[in-house]
Amino acid sequence: KDNRWQGRIVTAIAKIVYPTTANTANVTLGGLPYTSAGFSANAGSGTIGYCSETTAANAYVIGSTNTALLTSSAGIPIQNVAMSGDTLYISFTYFAIT
Repeated sequence: KDNRWQGRIVTAIAKIVYPTTANTANVTLGGLPYTSAGFSANAGSGTIGYCSETTAANAYVIGSTNTALLTSSAGIPIQNVAMSGDTLYISFTYFAIT
């Protein structure tokens, strides 16, 4: 995991190897390096470089948190069980809280 900070704009990159799970809760990716701004529900986005789970298409940084939500191309949250054992390469760009 790596991150860069320029003013209030944060870029973070990560490789995530998802554990084997049967959990049906929605995927939330935590541990972003800085708390995001709270001016909207989504403070930024993630770009998926590679994901072995083909339904994962988008990621959104949740406002006022250091977490992101992973969704399908239709905007439907991805469940943990769908990511079980998968690998994800992702980069985030978002606004940090002041």
